[in-house]
Amino acid sequence: MFKSILKIFVVFICTAFIFNTIIVSAVDQPTGDTYTGVEKAVDILKRIEFTDIEALGPDYWARDAIYDMAALSIIKGKEKKTFDGSAPVTRIQALALIYRAIGKETEAKQAAAIVEQMRQQNDKKINSAEVWADGYLQLAVKDGLITQQQFDDALAYDQTALNPQKDFIKNAPAQRQEIGEWMAKALGLTPVYTQQNILSGFHDYKAVDPSKTPYLEAVLKEKIMKGNHNFLYPQDNILREQMAQVLKNAEKFILSKQAFTKKYGYIESITETSKREKGQMIKTTLIKIRNAEEKIDYVLTQRIYALPDNILDTSQDLAAIHQKEIIVRKEGVYGSSELLEENDVIEYIVDQNHQIKVVRVVAPEKRAEQPVKSLSISSIYKANIYVYDAYDSDLILNNLKKFENGQWVLTDTNGYTALKVKQDTAVYTGNTRISVQDINKYYTDSEAYIAVGRENDGVERAIYIIIRDMEDVEKLYTGSLRPMSAATFKLRKQNITFRYGDSAIIIKDGQAIGRDKLATDDKIYMVANWRHHAEEFAADIILVQTEEPAKDINQQKKWKK
Repeated sequence: MFKSILKIFVVFICTAFIFNTIIVSAVDQPTGDTYTGVEKAVDILKRIEFTDIEALGPDYWARDAIYDMAALSIIKGKEKKTFDGSAPVTRIQALALIYRAIGKETEAKQAAAIVEQMRQQNDKKINSAEVWADGYLQLAVKDGLITQQQFDDALAYDQTALNPQKDFIKNAPAQRQEIGEWMAKALGLTPVYTQQNILSGFHDYKAVDPSKTPYLEAVLKEKIMKGNHNFLYPQDNILREQMAQVLKNAEKFILSKQAFTKKYGYIESITETSKREKGQMIKTTLIKIRNAEEKIDYVLTQRIYALPDNILDTSQDLAAIHQKEIIVRKEGVYGSSELLEENDVIEYIVDQNHQIKVVRVVAPEKRAEQPVKSLSISSIYKANIYVYDAYDSDLILNNLKKFENGQWVLTDTNGYTALKVKQDTAVYTGNTRISVQDINKYYTDSEAYIAVGRENDGVERAIYIIIRDMEDVEKLYTGSLRPMSAATFKLRKQNITFRYGDSAIIIKDGQAIGRDKLATDDKIYMVANWRHHAEEFAADIILVQTEEPAKDINQQKKWKK
């Protein structure tokens, strides 16, 4: 049996090396890296089939966070393939999640084994969960997440004898402020001791344990934790679904701690080959990715099947005896590399061993742009994006300014404003449309233009969001329009040519319109940006006026973060 497994492994390695070398060397273009799938991918996919999460539907606010963290083997489900997102997270569970997130699960198991060996025979624990819990506690006291007294409390044989008001009961629900402190320490965030406006902006900031304040400031600054309606609820429990979102918010720090790298690109081609050899069928898939650096990365997946004697039809379903696959998320569904298609725009997380941990499809195979909806626009704003609150469908903004009479007027002096966002809100970066959910992944701290409409309930909701490139320089213009083509026009007054794409917010008579509805000699206010990378003027907002503007506006403003 061992020789058979060894032979399969050797065949896999040799085939992968030869196949990969031939393909890569034959390409006459800048090459990046070559990656393989992982052996445990299929097992991980089986473990993240959460029936209760699926029952909540595709719009469940914590869905992506739960699946993304489960795909990285950070969070795990419960019995009967459930996740139980509404259950509170205990202290020991929280510590385990945090240490798994930073890649120290193996170290915790080793620490647990040492603790168990040091116990007297009569004191040894039977429950394996109790054993591994001691390992996480050992790391936590060593790293300063908990005190020596808290560690001693947690190891006390009779937890029921402890005082819930002052003692550290390991199976008690973890408080939000505890999670914030532990996350900050484990991720290596710099505690903020100087007076900041973030924590003091919450109505209940006085309920925070003063010793935890610098660490909560740090996680709030990095948007790892956030409150709700200006309340932080520091002493409340944290639910499993909320903990998943906190971990997701910390993903960039988690990836750094585990020496993972997140890359971006799109799939140029997918090539599948099959080879019969010594009673085996070897199926190989080579995925060619053009990454963001315009280099070519290759991903190699492979499955080896044992063929019955004298089999002729190899198209029948066979059970793989060895495979290296990748975990893929596409449109809310998790699966293997079979979900991928050419032209998919992806982000992919890789480790130091050149293995693909997970692939997330950002935009499936070049979707056609949707036509501009004829919707009423009540206001146009400019602001800094703080975070997208998926739970309440709020875009949290600061430095909010309103476009009035060709000028930006500061309207928010309270620090932060919540603006309602719908699932079908059109969000653009450059001239590329993205989903609302992508805002938290890439565009917090970005500046944006936002066109909103006031609906029957009187609430303003975002209709269009344009995320700006911070390098571009904004200018305000007014004049008469002279269209030159479907994508360019010239202002008569300034005699400057501008380009405008599908992402431009164009308002006429209070309605959003398509660019084909602009007419010669329309008098407009325009917000345009000088695109350094393209060396051109591009219009982001075009507001058609019914009367001649009272004054010329052509002032350059530099952006400040």
